[in-house]
Amino acid sequence: LGPGITIETPENESVVATAVISVAGEARNAAWLSLNGRQIFTDGEGLWSERLIVPEGMSIILVAAKDRFGRETEKRIKIIRN
Repeated sequence: LGPGITIETPENESVVATAVISVAGEARNAAWLSLNGRQIFTDGEGLWSERLIVPEGMSIILVAAKDRFGRETEKRIKIIRN
């Protein structure tokens, strides 16, 4: 089946008021996971959470995963900071 990614917060196309946001979700069957190109880690249940600084305007958050067989997947969401 390959790796699976779920981004729980923030929601796609949400508007945020602060520069620092929390990005959280779940990864399944992932041997390697990254947030905007930087490696991140999950807990024993596959949950992950990271704090991220976002500039004003629209930003795209990219979460990518790879399983031990080399299969890859990614999820993108857009957020707007006003």
